[in-house]
Amino acid sequence: MLSQDDDNPDLMAGNLGRKRIKSQGQTGNDRHKCRRITAGEGLANVATSMEKAMQTLAGSISQASASVTQPALHVMDPTSRQAAAVTAIEEDEGLSDNELNDAVVMIMGSADTANMYLALKGSGSRTRFLQHQLSKFRGLV
Repeated sequence: MLSQDDDNPDLMAGNLGRKRIKSQGQTGNDRHKCRRITAGEGLANVATSMEKAMQTLAGSISQASASVTQPALHVMDPTSRQAAAVTAIEEDEGLSDNELNDAVVMIMGSADTANMYLALKGSGSRTRFLQHQLSKFRGLV
């Protein structure tokens, strides 16, 4: 009578005491080939990683502070928008006393001008808009 081992070619070839065992899958402890790098290369890699991390962190902080410093225009009443515009003009524009007085009177008379000034994100755009509006207010345009 034939057993399962009779069909095994390893056993028939004289390897009676040894059966082939299929290799097991990789365990977590297997060694892997590694490329060795110099200490200088390692430090350069660390510096690059740190630079990317700092840039990401700085971008996150900028986005968070931009959203906090300027409240949404649609939730502010017109008087608050005008006050916010005057505060921003006073802090950012560096106007003389007479120019600041003209800007305040102009903003208090026009909520639309205050809304537009606050809606502009770039400081250069805000300055050009304000100067144009002041020229119109003074009757120069």
